[in-house]
Amino acid sequence: MVERLIDSCRQHGGALADAEQAIRGFDLLEHNAEFTRKAVAAKLLESGETVEVAEFLSGKWITTGDFLLTPHHGRSADFVIGNPPYIRLEDVPNDISDAYRAEYASMPGRADIHVGFYEKGLDLLRPEGKWPSFAPTVACAIGTPVDAGAFEAVDLVLRSRPLAVRITPPT
Repeated sequence: MVERLIDSCRQHGGALADAEQAIRGFDLLEHNAEFTRKAVAAKLLESGETVEVAEFLSGKWITTGDFLLTPHHGRSADFVIGNPPYIRLEDVPNDISDAYRAEYASMPGRADIHVGFYEKGLDLLRPEGKWPSFAPTVACAIGTPVDAGAFEAVDLVLRSRPLAVRITPPT
């Protein structure tokens, strides 16, 4: 995404330094976020940006935090790209799973937390937005037992939003 944004700014005459709201990335673990910030800063430096701009943008774009519990501006994303964790909600500490359940209609009972990512991702997309994302169908293809409730929750999320969905079977 960083390379595409760099190319777009160059093509349209925009300044990357003004693109502080263009990308938002989250990780729960600080060392993962820091690794990504360094990689983003390196890419920006390679493109000719100053150290100050590279550090500023990588710090703005990559956040340590819980994507599901962080306030977001609705319908603000052109793209939502994700590889959500496939963790049972019951395996998450009670205070966090209670917060997820309170926030997301798709997680009322037993569920994998990736279902909340689908709900939040769809809520963030602009009407013409795109959402390339990993999906749980891979788990079914390899014989992993999947709770039917998780598929019902994803179905609920998808049915409640006007969105064209293309499901590509795993190979």
